[in-house]
Amino acid sequence: MKTSKFIRFLSILSKKEVRRFDKFLRSDYHDTEPKTRELWAYILREYTRTGERERTKTDASKAVYGDDQHTTQITNRLAELSRVMQDFLILEHLNSDDVGRSMLMLEVLKGRDMSHLSLLQIGKAERLLGSRPQRNMRYYYRKFRLAHERYFHAETSTIKTDSYKLLKHVMKHLDEFHALAKLRHICEIRNRERVYNEDFGLIQRDLGFLLQEATDMDSPLSRIYIDLLDLIHTPKDTTYTKLKKQVFKYIEVGSKREQESLLTFLINHQSMRLRNGQNDALEEVFDLMNFGLENYVFMEGQYWSVPHFINAINTACQIGKTDWASQFIAQNSNKLPDKMSTGISARKKILYLCKGYVNLAKGEYQAAVRHAYLARPAGVAVNLRSWTLQVQALYELRHEKIDSYEAIDSFANFLYNNKKQLGSNTIRANERFIRMMKKLLRADYTAKYNKNYFREQLEWETNPIVCKLWLEKKIEALKK
Repeated sequence: MKTSKFIRFLSILSKKEVRRFDKFLRSDYHDTEPKTRELWAYILREYTRTGERERTKTDASKAVYGDDQHTTQITNRLAELSRVMQDFLILEHLNSDDVGRSMLMLEVLKGRDMSHLSLLQIGKAERLLGSRPQRNMRYYYRKFRLAHERYFHAETSTIKTDSYKLLKHVMKHLDEFHALAKLRHICEIRNRERVYNEDFGLIQRDLGFLLQEATDMDSPLSRIYIDLLDLIHTPKDTTYTKLKKQVFKYIEVGSKREQESLLTFLINHQSMRLRNGQNDALEEVFDLMNFGLENYVFMEGQYWSVPHFINAINTACQIGKTDWASQFIAQNSNKLPDKMSTGISARKKILYLCKGYVNLAKGEYQAAVRHAYLARPAGVAVNLRSWTLQVQALYELRHEKIDSYEAIDSFANFLYNNKKQLGSNTIRANERFIRMMKKLLRADYTAKYNKNYFREQLEWETNPIVCKLWLEKKIEALKK
């Protein structure tokens, strides 16, 4: 049943939220079938147990109906639980967003033709919005939306003397939102063009107008996007330092999604420097990630973002901070998502991978191979990282007559079988790594595979390649 929508919803709830959902389901508001509540009681009982095998619809059928012939009814009951869960999640979200709740109430009042009350609701939503310190993208969209609602409201549209003033407000807030949204996506396009060394052929029209509008706004977010675009076009240390200060300050009041997006832009900039041979950027990448962790920017609900968690551990290990990595893993292992998968949980697989990175950095190569193996099977992203880790560790063990080629061939097969999910850029970067590893394994007995050969190969390779810094170290360690 783990693939059902309801079970996936359930897996993201905290214990307090599960208790609140239980009360929500039992309330008179929901006219649920008795068997639906029985199924919920069964799920609540069984899915709180750890180390148990995965429960199936047949198991649920036996528990709820007394036989294994009612799996179709179990599917229907799960669908009903999913509907109630969606109502619960929406209510939870509204309770955490008073401005959004107020704007939804405005829609309710409009739908019921309560003209005067809906006008008062617009004013209430505007006051709530203005009292919040956040000046994020959502703020500017809501400013426009409320100005739009006020202008087209039945009672304000009749006030001829104020109509032009209201319309100017609508256009002002629309321009602000449009400028910020367009600049953000232009930054995304330009950043991807830099990372993948390609021209996507997307034309950014009216850039001068957008920059002028953002400049006139003189808001923290508009200044950030102006400087970010400047940094992408002309990378300078002074621009980066200025932008970093602005981003760190904005993170105190920005929305979660924008916090992560802006911090990721800074990390990507340092990653580009790293790709261009500026190895001091790795320390800065770690500092940025550590800042994101300390300020919970990389939290998704009650759990850490898995990619950021893994990247932080891997980066720390690459700069020798294995003690920090081990301590962070120990302190935060319960803050990783667990999808209640069969056998070893998703959480344990992620931890195996991270422990493997620590092993590799400490020179514990046998342990790194073991942890890389134990990390599979998992999601495609974790599987991909575990394969690169295993190949790296096996290379370190090459003098112990351990066959690395079998693992490399299996890695290549994995890339081929998952090319649709991974995407062409990821496939190419890992294929380049595989080609380089095959040559490195033959370096001891192939005359042309010397330091100069591999240096030229990496210098010629302008496109991304995974584990580039590690490869550089292995090349420099060659005897010839």
